[in-house]
Amino acid sequence: ALGDPDAGDELLAEYEQRCDEIAGEYDTEGMTAQLIRPRDGVLTLYGPTSFAGSTLECAGLTIPEHDWEDISLDISPEKVLDAKADVVPVTVTDVADASEIPAAVSDNADQLGGVVPVDFQYWIAGVGPVGGLAVLDDLEEILAAQS
Repeated sequence: ALGDPDAGDELLAEYEQRCDEIAGEYDTEGMTAQLIRPRDGVLTLYGPTSFAGSTLECAGLTIPEHDWEDISLDISPEKVLDAKADVVPVTVTDVADASEIPAAVSDNADQLGGVVPVDFQYWIAGVGPVGGLAVLDDLEEILAAQS
């Protein structure tokens, strides 16, 4: 869509339509979601104005309230339960490697909610409609598995 405004508009419309479809199919109203990015000994929670947070909210989920530091908030592993939500995606580089999820998260998975590894490449670095569609594909799989 680069350099083609009409293609860009079509891609954005497809993104928004997928959000609506997921919200309707999985009845996400009232559900919460909290994206966690482990890094440098802290857990970064992403808020509603972040790329992934806005995509989660576009699909009808709500990001829990926090005192956001712009688009995110760093918490220590001891405060991991601050990330409690119905859906808790955790960014990793290899979704097949469960050891990439920090112990603070995996040890508290039952209390946190629906902890699931997701690919850092598009949940954090994939900003834009194409990355958003990849996030929505993951989200749909996550919601289907929780149904």
